[in-house]
Amino acid sequence: MHVLGPAACPVLCSGNGQYSRGRCQCYSGWKGTECDVPANQCIDIHCGGHGICIVGACICNTGYKGDNCEEVDCIDPSCSAHGVCIHGECHCQLGWGGASCEIAKAMCPDQCSGHGTHNAETSTCTCDQNWTGPDCSLGMCYVKCPVV
Repeated sequence: MHVLGPAACPVLCSGNGQYSRGRCQCYSGWKGTECDVPANQCIDIHCGGHGICIVGACICNTGYKGDNCEEVDCIDPSCSAHGVCIHGECHCQLGWGGASCEIAKAMCPDQCSGHGTHNAETSTCTCDQNWTGPDCSLGMCYVKCPVV
């Protein structure tokens, strides 16, 4: 069912539907705002340039969605189950990053406070010389520092 503009009167629904409450209600086997497209054909045979028409339905390319592939979608619409797709962009949950929220923050290169190397297998940091702590954020002092 599609809504028609005021300039569409009188509405005949191409003889393939009935006009009711401001729109054409197509009979079985027909679709479109004027019920002028057979159900086994796509309304936009080019699917917006972002898909292919198969048996009356647009099969959209990765990154597009909608009846005619007219809406931008995320490459991974589920955002790896760690975020939500809004206007074609994944917005990741806390602790996740990457274009599709596929990278755990512990695996991001900005970890270990810039003073160590992250081991993905053990999820631990190997600290550079003179640095310590689980995230290599504590500098070590070998000189007896005065206590103030």
